[in-house]
Amino acid sequence: MFSLSFLPLAAQSDSGNIKCTLKGVVIGIPQNNQLLLDRLGESLHISIPIHNGAFEYTLYCNHEELYLLHILVDNLWYSVIFISEQGVINFTIHADRRASKDVVEGGLLNRIYQNYIIEENNKLQPLHNIRNARFEQLRREGKYQSSEAQLLNDQLNETSNKRRRNELNEHIRALSRTGLNVTPAVKALNDSINSVMHQWRLQYAMENPNIVGYSILLSEAWTVVNIQNDISSIANVFQTIFASKYPDHPYTDKMNDIIKNSSLKMGGSFIDFIPADFTGKPDSALIMYHLTTITKTDGFRHNGNIPLLAQTAEYIFSVFSQYADTVYYQPFQYDGKTYMNVVCRLGSANNKPLVVVGAHYDTVDTEGADDNTSGVVGLLELVRILSKEKLNYPIEIVAYTLEERWPMIGSFIHAKSLHDAEIPVYGMVGFEMIGYFDDSPNSQSYPVKAMKLIYGSRGNFIFLARKTKAGTFVKNFSTAFKKMATIDTKTFKASQRNVNVISTSDHRNYWRFGYDALMITNTAHYRNPHYHKSSDTMETLDIPKMMQVIDATASAIINLK
Repeated sequence: MFSLSFLPLAAQSDSGNIKCTLKGVVIGIPQNNQLLLDRLGESLHISIPIHNGAFEYTLYCNHEELYLLHILVDNLWYSVIFISEQGVINFTIHADRRASKDVVEGGLLNRIYQNYIIEENNKLQPLHNIRNARFEQLRREGKYQSSEAQLLNDQLNETSNKRRRNELNEHIRALSRTGLNVTPAVKALNDSINSVMHQWRLQYAMENPNIVGYSILLSEAWTVVNIQNDISSIANVFQTIFASKYPDHPYTDKMNDIIKNSSLKMGGSFIDFIPADFTGKPDSALIMYHLTTITKTDGFRHNGNIPLLAQTAEYIFSVFSQYADTVYYQPFQYDGKTYMNVVCRLGSANNKPLVVVGAHYDTVDTEGADDNTSGVVGLLELVRILSKEKLNYPIEIVAYTLEERWPMIGSFIHAKSLHDAEIPVYGMVGFEMIGYFDDSPNSQSYPVKAMKLIYGSRGNFIFLARKTKAGTFVKNFSTAFKKMATIDTKTFKASQRNVNVISTSDHRNYWRFGYDALMITNTAHYRNPHYHKSSDTMETLDIPKMMQVIDATASAIINLK
């Protein structure tokens, strides 16, 4: 959606080795009787007349490229995107923008592009929802606009002088271009979500080295340059994938121009594409990206949905592989079917006993954002962070499946494999729901009412659940965690008599084989009202507090004695 003045219309050449016939209907009554045709990055402004709700136009071109058909509605031009291909492309365009979505049919590349749009909406719409909900909350709290922007808007509302209003509007637009029209909280969230979207589109371009992927890469390059962000990852993908495949394509000249005029020059060193920051701290954009990828799927990750469990395992494996040299599947049989844990090893050269960190990636019939995608994302971030550190102990990070099937089968298989191989184990840490927090009074319950007097009624802390007679590892880890933590941390020590209260997660199976272990948890159903319900979605999670848990865990492991 954008504003576009009526300009002198350019003539279209009838030469070109691709003859692309555009045929379509316009449903409803448009604001005028023409469509405008542009090419990605170029304002052609070719007029296509609409007669009796239909249009037809023959486009001649030398390359398959992304084009835009614009329709005028309420003084704004809306775009319908297609790829120029040999043959006929059929359109159904809606003048009423509230109506059904526009339809573009014809050609392999257009089918790929339409599938891309569907995939993008499925993956990124939840992030839009998170952003919009948070922005609305900040608006209600008066924390959305910066003080300078608020002052300018107040002055704008107070004056009717046209010249003065134009001046104020220009000042407001200048603030918007630099991001100074909003508070730091708004800018940080917006930058984080935009980063997730950028990373997803860049990954798509890498995995789809065709004209659709190239169009997306070029669009992202323009976006990144316009907001003055680093273009090195885009340049790397361009140089290693698209430049050699499409040496004579117009996009290649455009990409070379963009890179030449940016701060990064071609021919220098390039940063490998790793969608993360390099601070050694949890990354909110990556966390939301992982949450979206794992939870926003067709179906749920329960034991009956083996294809989706396998897809999730494959994603975890791919992330582990970016940071760890040793990554493998640990398959096992259950009820006549094959399931897989995913395991990676860091600090393998270290001869000290092993430290295990694990979380289960299976769910019940829900998205399972807190239970237990939050724990899995904790593992993915731990691998990234710890891979940059010199570790005192070898670390084995394990994503289990079938925790939701007694006796938490995936972790049993892993713990038993260590025991059977007589591998020395210093201790184990289990992530079990680390994403849901609530500062409200009486948002926290307990298995024993008297515990509220000790731990409080607000669900705003993280629990370290352990046995009273814990070993050296649990004691050292707990001490280091609480020392490093910026989140309120409480420890629950269960005696042998009441240990079952904290025995309903994967750490239990390490106790079974005599290993020292503890669970990091938000207390699950004692706090989270969405536990095992369809409402257990990523939109309910507290990402900043989740980051604090991951950060404290990483710091405790790095500083283990």
